[in-house]
Amino acid sequence: MSLCVQTETAPYQFVSVEGPVTLRTPDFERDIRAMAIRYLGPEMGEMYLAMTADDRAREPSVLVEMRPVRWRSVDYRKMVG
Repeated sequence: MSLCVQTETAPYQFVSVEGPVTLRTPDFERDIRAMAIRYLGPEMGEMYLAMTADDRAREPSVLVEMRPVRWRSVDYRKMVG
């Protein structure tokens, strides 16, 4: 798998990472709830989980885990004087 994140305005920056992936069924408490609360906070995380419960019940989720093997990055801000 390869993943790249970049800025769209100059001076440009990017980072890419490559590595093999493992697919598995996520554990609700450990993976889904923990991530919702980490990124949205306790109140909004629980609200998000309640609002998306029907979607999770209809369609099974897949957790994609990547083991990074190769990283590349460029930060052109460092070249601007």
